[in-house]
Amino acid sequence: MAIYKAINGNTKTCSGLKSLLNYVLRDEKVLEGYAELVGPHDHEKELSAKEIFAEWKMERDFWNKNDGRLYRHFMISFCRDENVVPALVLEIGKEFVENSFPRWQSLVCVHQDKDHLHCHIIVNSVSYES
Repeated sequence: MAIYKAINGNTKTCSGLKSLLNYVLRDEKVLEGYAELVGPHDHEKELSAKEIFAEWKMERDFWNKNDGRLYRHFMISFCRDENVVPALVLEIGKEFVENSFPRWQSLVCVHQDKDHLHCHIIVNSVSYES
């Protein structure tokens, strides 16, 4: 059975968000490209911590919401004996985001560096609609 966890960290600083984006997108953790942005974004740009941070900052600037919590961080983790593959974990993460945060930019990254698959979900704290 999967375990869902909300993770509280340094959610009010730009450096905290940058560090988290850099961590969840590490090549040695996200193998074979199992990372995806959900919500509006420039598909022409590279999927990098720098680009995601810039896009999310533009959204916060647009709505004049540059204080308080900048993001939310969640994780869905599967037991090592569960019959899941990275593509399925990515789909589960995306479905979670689409159902729970339908109007927020979100990043879903599947980590394969442990003996169990898990995905990190980072959600911009500012809705792109209001």
